[in-house]
Amino acid sequence: MKSSLGEVNDATRLLVDGAWDKQSWEGAVAWCSVGADGEVRNEGRREVFASLALMAEALAVWNALVWAFDRGWLSMEICSDYLVLVQGFQKTNRVHPLARIILSDIVHLACKFNYVVVSKVPRTEVRAAHALVKDVNFQV
Repeated sequence: MKSSLGEVNDATRLLVDGAWDKQSWEGAVAWCSVGADGEVRNEGRREVFASLALMAEALAVWNALVWAFDRGWLSMEICSDYLVLVQGFQKTNRVHPLARIILSDIVHLACKFNYVVVSKVPRTEVRAAHALVKDVNFQV
């Protein structure tokens, strides 16, 4: 399942993941770019606050896109293991209002790119981003 904006043109592949604690709302997001061989090229991570799992996953996408834009990368393939995130771009009226704001911000940011696609992939494909989330100084 995919949601896209623009035309493909040698897109940089970014793996994203987010995690959060329901009690404290503390969370972490991480992203990494990978080459055609699957090798991690660059990475980023940060602590966030999120009241929903969807918010943490969406914040991972938003932070990854800001990070990519700062590097001048304008064609992106975002890979997430969270189906609700990808579906949220297709049916925003069914998304929790707090998460809807973040999804809207992602769409507006994506307009600065030549191409952005967000794809649902198996968890095994975002293993590198998941490992980075676990490294953030926060307990899930």
